[in-house]
Amino acid sequence: MRQICHGKQDWLDIKWKGGVIAHTTQTDSFSCGVFVMQMANTAVQNFPKIPNQIHIGSSKPEIKELRRKMAAEILDASVFDESKNCSLCSSDPGSGQTTS
Repeated sequence: MRQICHGKQDWLDIKWKGGVIAHTTQTDSFSCGVFVMQMANTAVQNFPKIPNQIHIGSSKPEIKELRRKMAAEILDASVFDESKNCSLCSSDPGSGQTTS
C-alpha cells in the first residue's frame, strides 16, 4: 500500500547485493571493536563510493594510538558547555534548537 499510494519504496523491497572490501585483519583476539569502528568510519567517510581496500595498522602501538584517538574524538563530541547550554535540557538558548 505504501508504495502504491505514496510512491515510496521500503527498505525491505530493495534487492541488496553483497560485496567484499579487502581489509587488514586483526592479529590479536581483543581488537575487533577497533577494526569494526575503523572500517565503519572509512565506509562513512567515502560514502557513496565504496572503498576498494581498507588498511588498518594492526601492530600493538598502532592499535593503542587508534584507541586513544577514538576515545578523544568521542569525548570531544560529548563535551557539555555549562556557559552555553541549558543544564536542564542541553539546548543552546541562542539557537532555538536542542543539542540532546
